[in-house]
Amino acid sequence: MAVNIRIPSLGNKFQDYRNDIPGDSYNFGPTIIAGKVRYFALHHSVTAQTAKGDGDWKSECNSIARSHIAQGWAGIGYRFVICSDGTVVYVGDLSHGGAAVTGNNDIIFSACLVGDFTKELPTAMQVHSAHVLTDWFINHMPQYPQIDSWNDLIGHKDAAELLRLPGATPTACPGSNWRALGDSLRDRVIADRWQGYPWPEPPSSPSPLPSPPMDCEKQIAGLNARITELTNQLTIATAEVVNHEEQVGRLKAQVTEEVALRESLLEQANEATKKLEETARIYEGSLTTKQKAIDEQGRQLGEKGQEIALLQIENQKLKTGVLSGLSFADLFAALAKKIVNK
Repeated sequence: MAVNIRIPSLGNKFQDYRNDIPGDSYNFGPTIIAGKVRYFALHHSVTAQTAKGDGDWKSECNSIARSHIAQGWAGIGYRFVICSDGTVVYVGDLSHGGAAVTGNNDIIFSACLVGDFTKELPTAMQVHSAHVLTDWFINHMPQYPQIDSWNDLIGHKDAAELLRLPGATPTACPGSNWRALGDSLRDRVIADRWQGYPWPEPPSSPSPLPSPPMDCEKQIAGLNARITELTNQLTIATAEVVNHEEQVGRLKAQVTEEVALRESLLEQANEATKKLEETARIYEGSLTTKQKAIDEQGRQLGEKGQEIALLQIENQKLKTGVLSGLSFADLFAALAKKIVNK
């Protein structure tokens, strides 16, 4: 949905050019969620300051838009252009972020001052108009609650150098004097200190139209809508936390069960190991006893074998003695002697 705004204090120096500027002014860039917009950024166009001489602010805006379209973009990348005559031009609808700060156009609204501030200064009217525009967002746009102080005013270069926002790329924009010591462009915009900067200047005795009183009902409705949005987000987040806690509980129970199972298996394995070791010891002892018995039987058999062998020898000798004519008494005496000696 398109976002319509007006800044009465700028009078005719505020122009809505969304319908006539080249390109798509309403749908280009990321969709904006109002509560997430955090910064208001200033840029410089690095194009010629022509309107300060001829008052043709449309030509300055068209030049920027055509250069962006030539890059393949759908339309102008900025939400506002602050022309060199001080005209603030609404060129890109605030429902979308356009393309101005790489990777961060969903959290940054960008306004571009016409000129090249590495070589020249903005005009006094541009400084004044930049102050009024930024102040309007800080103090009169409650639908963007995070833009609530001058600390939220940044230069394009601050996104990468100072804030280190993800995706932001280094740049010299909006010029070398943006945060210069002593007399910076940023300090001048914040303080509305335009004196000493090039013509044109704001009227010496400006008489801006009074700001309309805040519509309390609309403000309350906006705050209630924001509270409802935050409540819904909190409900979703709480449900996610509860779900995560339940998952963690289930995982803990599974881990506990698996640890207990592992300990039980280890205990069973230890018991089985002990039984195997005991069986091995018993079996080893039985084998040792049986081996000793076998060894003893072998020894006894050996001894009996020796005796049988001796008897066979003696028997042979007896036979030999009879054949050789020895008397039986001699043979018997010889055998007795052998047995006694043994």
